[in-house]
Amino acid sequence: MSKAIIEVENLTVTYKEVQKPTLKNISFTINRGEVTLILGPSGSGKTTLTRCLNGLIPYSYPAKIEGHIRVAGLDPQQEPLHKISLKVGTVLQNPENQFVGLTVEEDVAFGLENLMVPREKMIQIIDDSLKKVGMLEFKPRVPQELSGGEKQKVAIAGVLAMAPEILIFDEPLANLDPMSADSVLYTINEMNEKYGKTVLIVEHRFEEVLTHLTRLNKVLVIGMGTLRYDGGPEELIRKNADLLTEIGVRLPLYSEIVYKAKKKKEELKDIPIPVSLDEAVALIKRLIFQKSSKLEEVPTEERKMQDNIPAISLKNVSFKYPMGVQAVKNVSFNVYPGESVALLGHNGAGKSTLALLMLGILKPTEGDVFINGKNTKKMTVAQNARNIGLVMQNPDHMLFQKTVELELEFGPKNLGYSSEKIKELVSNALEITNLRKFRHWPPMALSLGQRKRVGLASVLAMDNKILLLDEPTAGQDWKHTKMFMSFIDKLLAKKYTLILITHDMNLALEYTDRAIVMAHGKKIADGPTKDILAHPEIITQARLKPSTLIRFSQKLNMSHYALRIDDFVRLIN
Repeated sequence: MSKAIIEVENLTVTYKEVQKPTLKNISFTINRGEVTLILGPSGSGKTTLTRCLNGLIPYSYPAKIEGHIRVAGLDPQQEPLHKISLKVGTVLQNPENQFVGLTVEEDVAFGLENLMVPREKMIQIIDDSLKKVGMLEFKPRVPQELSGGEKQKVAIAGVLAMAPEILIFDEPLANLDPMSADSVLYTINEMNEKYGKTVLIVEHRFEEVLTHLTRLNKVLVIGMGTLRYDGGPEELIRKNADLLTEIGVRLPLYSEIVYKAKKKKEELKDIPIPVSLDEAVALIKRLIFQKSSKLEEVPTEERKMQDNIPAISLKNVSFKYPMGVQAVKNVSFNVYPGESVALLGHNGAGKSTLALLMLGILKPTEGDVFINGKNTKKMTVAQNARNIGLVMQNPDHMLFQKTVELELEFGPKNLGYSSEKIKELVSNALEITNLRKFRHWPPMALSLGQRKRVGLASVLAMDNKILLLDEPTAGQDWKHTKMFMSFIDKLLAKKYTLILITHDMNLALEYTDRAIVMAHGKKIADGPTKDILAHPEIITQARLKPSTLIRFSQKLNMSHYALRIDDFVRLIN
């Protein structure tokens, strides 16, 4: 039997009514039982590749395919889709898009019912599939009521029930809190090690995949539709870091510190870029302390707040949904103009409900919310929209116009801006989010990362002074994350106010000065971001985990220093 389970040779894919190919002359082989990570920036063709492997192209997405594909001995372009689904199972980025049953048990049963599996055998398969992902006791639960990590596991169970040889995960960590992400990676590990599944993962979070998967056999790097790298992760980091930086994929943070230091200092050119955290600690400890055994503290830049009136003020706010769920419990805090605040917590902690309260879409059951000194109870949502704008976690909940340009024009038009002002705002937003070339595209024809940028652009086009971003970088490549956050930094200098709801602890540490932490509807912490993220009890209670930079600094006994990438680079140089 051939070791190869996936063979792709000279694959070129051109979508219907699109002139240029999305994938160009790609060739690679994946062996049975291997774990493969597919890296690349948004829009590079990663999802198109997985659609070719699972048969969605050409059956669900019409496209011209040139080249040769063999998956588990089958040609996905020639075999019926139901036959391919028995060989390849796909877990989507948003598991809710896969749910069809009213209970977890019904959802896992769906595929088996379509195959007319006898009931007794079906019950056995459902139990076995849920047991494999640690969700057996959740059989009677409603899928939509589960946490993000639990939803992912139910989706995995639904795929496992079909007994595929190959599992494809499309950005499985994008919408998960850190502890849920770790749990899902543990499950993926088990699918490979314990059950022998061949695994392909499309994911931007390179560092997490690298550090949590027991083995990562291969990395495929795709840039601008071409295969730029096919090999192991160690060689990719040590010898091809320039490639990742060029196409917009972020190195592990501990690797990035050394990479940047090497670029700035000629005598460091022969030092290897570390692949693991412990290797980086040993290397950087030597580089720093060979210069001096005593270090001067690196100052942390803090923004001074001089305004008396908060941009946002919550006073003893509670909110209970009509079905009886108490989502927010007696929360109070002030956010001043120019502040950059991370709103952190586990899935279901109450962060998104707080966002809706600040927008005025929800009114407090108890207490008051003030935006720029005005009580949201006395304002319409439209009136409040001139002050504060929200970018939703799922961009598809925001997008409904025929083109990107019309999407961006909708908000400022409804706010009554002149045509000249609208043109200026839309042009600026397109430039900031790098979407100008897509201005005439239908939003839903774009990749998820690109659709997220359309959502960002639609809020920026309304010229709000308070920006509320609900997981804005989930599913985004590093290049566009950095581009957007760099712009946000410039806005903060002009007294724009940022509330960043995120599960990305490194993003919070690098781009916010302060963190408010929620757990089970209550505020459990409020203070400087670097102090909050280094506090073990808070981290545990909120299902967070320390940022890489926090763990790195603690291993170096430097946790009282400023903790951004460039701070470490300056210490080395």
